[in-house]
Amino acid sequence: MKIDGIELLNAHQDMVAKSILSGSWENYSRVVWKQLVSNLPAEAVVWDVGAYTGYYAMVAAKTRPDINVVAFEPHPTILNALVENIQHNQITNIESLNLALGRDMGFTNINVTNSIKLPSGSSLIDIGKPIVDCIPVMVVNGDSVPVD
Repeated sequence: MKIDGIELLNAHQDMVAKSILSGSWENYSRVVWKQLVSNLPAEAVVWDVGAYTGYYAMVAAKTRPDINVVAFEPHPTILNALVENIQHNQITNIESLNLALGRDMGFTNINVTNSIKLPSGSSLIDIGKPIVDCIPVMVVNGDSVPVD
C-alpha cells in the first residue's frame, strides 16, 4: 500500500507506518509539510531530525527532487529500515545519517521505552516512561553536521 506515492516496507511491524498508510496519522501535519517543502527555494536543504523510517524525508524528496534532504536517525535498527525504505522507493536526494542532534557533542544513550521491533518511543532525554534498553549514539550539534 502506498500513500503520497511512497511505500513503507515495514508497515506490518510498525504502528506509525500502519497509521500513516491508513490515513489516520498526522493528516494535517502531512498537508503542512508538503506545502512548506513546495515553497522552498531551489537547491534548499531540508533536515528531518528523528526521521524514523523516513516518511517525511521521502515526501520532501519526492515533492522536490531539486532539493537535498538529510534524514537524521540515531537508532541503528530504525536507521536500517529508513535506508531500506529510501532504496525501495528509489529516492536519490536523501542522505541518511546515524546521528543524534543536540547541544553538546559526544556520546549518549537513546532511552528505548518499548520493546517492539521498530520502537517509536525512543528519546535522548527521560520522558517519564520505563526504559527497556539503552543504545549508545553519537550526538553532534547542527553547526558540525558532516553534510555535503
